[in-house]
Amino acid sequence: MDIRKYKNFEYSAINFSALEGRLRIDAEFYHPEYLRVYDAVTSKKYKTLGNLDTVILHPSEIKREYSDEGVTFFRTQNLRPLNITFESSEVFISSDDAKKLKSNLVNHGDVVITRTGANFGDTAIYFGQREPLIASSHILIVRTKKVNPFYLGVFLNSFYGRKLIDKGMYGGLQPEIAPSYLYTIPIPVVSKKFQNEIQQLVETSYSLQQKALKEYKAAEDMLFKELNLDTWKPKKIKFKNYKVQFEIEDNHSIIKLSTMLKGDRLDAEFWDAACLELLERLSKFETTKLRSEIVIKNGFPFQSKQFIEVGEGEPFIRIRDCKPHFIQTADLTKLDNDYVRKLKLTKANTGDIVIGMDGLKWFYSSLVVEPVYVNQRVCHIQIKPKSQFTSEYILLVINSKIGQMQLLRQMTIADTVGHIKNTDVAGLIIPVSKNVKAITKKVKSVQLAEQQSKSLIDVAKKAVEIFIEQDEKEAFKHIKNEQNKVK
Repeated sequence: MDIRKYKNFEYSAINFSALEGRLRIDAEFYHPEYLRVYDAVTSKKYKTLGNLDTVILHPSEIKREYSDEGVTFFRTQNLRPLNITFESSEVFISSDDAKKLKSNLVNHGDVVITRTGANFGDTAIYFGQREPLIASSHILIVRTKKVNPFYLGVFLNSFYGRKLIDKGMYGGLQPEIAPSYLYTIPIPVVSKKFQNEIQQLVETSYSLQQKALKEYKAAEDMLFKELNLDTWKPKKIKFKNYKVQFEIEDNHSIIKLSTMLKGDRLDAEFWDAACLELLERLSKFETTKLRSEIVIKNGFPFQSKQFIEVGEGEPFIRIRDCKPHFIQTADLTKLDNDYVRKLKLTKANTGDIVIGMDGLKWFYSSLVVEPVYVNQRVCHIQIKPKSQFTSEYILLVINSKIGQMQLLRQMTIADTVGHIKNTDVAGLIIPVSKNVKAITKKVKSVQLAEQQSKSLIDVAKKAVEIFIEQDEKEAFKHIKNEQNKVK
């Protein structure tokens, strides 16, 4: 059969001698798009990562036993493209376990890559957000002496770098990337001036991220201080075991049966002592139920076969996109345009709030920054026009311990996943703060800083792509033009 007669049928013809070490003979590895990307990168002067005096460390694995405090343990959920965050998911291991894992220690300026899982290949640069930091075995640590790590990190996040990483993926249900393959990736050789320019963009982006985090914490602290929650922590009890003293959260409650029956919940989580104490403290201030301030809606059960991970389409919000702060529309999965147009659905509007309804440790909310569709199991909130609150204020309250402890109390667990309902969200107790305007102003400044931070990363990635497609002169021109727009 002559496959060349079929239109829109892509194939690759590879000489036997060109098979990469004869270790990969699968068609995916030689996909035409990957070959085109490889040809574009190698059309420039380049060196493979392995020829740049590079060491790729594969951290050791231990039996994970997390503790309430100690050394931060760096997991794949903390690593996203050119972003390392511990804001919504930080765990610790003991100092003794950390000492056993010295080879897992991440150093300032290291390039880190997710080795395995759904987010394999995600790459970031470590700025020392937590020190010391111990990486899990699912994260690779890249150290190189002959190329600027900031330029390397941006290249691996560019269209070309990411495709080259994807090319080396192996495994089915659990995709992986191997250090041996990463050593073979071609890295375009650029001037030191260009590398330094990329580094400056990334460092400025990081500074804006830190500014956003500080401003958000200041807004949260303002609310907590007003409610006398700034120094509050759940009660703890001390006990001795084998002459060793321990301190743990006092999470037991003594509740009358009649009270439990009125609450229609007999599980211990609903009667969590810390949450009950929090509600008792809130009762001393003016509060209201969220339902009086919002209109609550459900997402739509879109067909998964209509999902588009890469390419053009209508973006929509899934549970995994509901993280603290703001929805990043550019990062959303998309839907086939014709499919979603026929459904005649309305979108969530700018200023609306979305909350993931499935979780276990948190149910974070995000602010919608431009009109977008919403998937099932995502709660969609619209603030009423005459509400005494703003979207930014409600967002902060829900994501704080005030909102999260209430939602975790209402959560019911099926198998290993927790669920909340619209009524749980509507029933949230919201403090009526005298600082709503001030808190709103701070959260808005957080949004601006985060948008500027992301824009600078986009400028850096695009500059690298322009260099590959054209030259450094055009890349510098792009940086200058786009930097002015960000300011």
